[in-house]
Amino acid sequence: MKPLIRTWTCALACAASLLSGCALPVYKPQPGVVVAKVQWMGFGEPALCLDGKVYQVWTRDSGGVRTAEVPTGNRISLGSRVYIDNGNASYSCQPAVSFVPVAGQSYFANTGLRATNTCFFEVVKADADKDTGVAPEESVRPSLCPLVR
Repeated sequence: MKPLIRTWTCALACAASLLSGCALPVYKPQPGVVVAKVQWMGFGEPALCLDGKVYQVWTRDSGGVRTAEVPTGNRISLGSRVYIDNGNASYSCQPAVSFVPVAGQSYFANTGLRATNTCFFEVVKADADKDTGVAPEESVRPSLCPLVR
């Protein structure tokens, strides 16, 4: 009986926090801030960490593609909260990386689950000179802050 009570208590607490407006604030670049575009290709709920604060940043283009405008010139962290349930097992993780976006450069961010049941998060840059259309982003490093609230 106690596990059931704990489960319901946790579920009610989570629902209360969502209804009370505790969702991530949406990042909106200040007027005049130079931005780069990041196209989201992965699972989960993407987030941006900037100056120690976590934001939701994604919007939908007319084609249904999720994109974000992120500030350039300084290191930022991008990541995702991922929950995958395949009916047999469930996986939860919060992979993230940091990088330094460059003005005028377009990026692709992706997250997923490896065959080893570990999550990954990657950022590559658009590069029309490559056969694949993308190139590694050399500034990628570990995340500067946790993207979990």
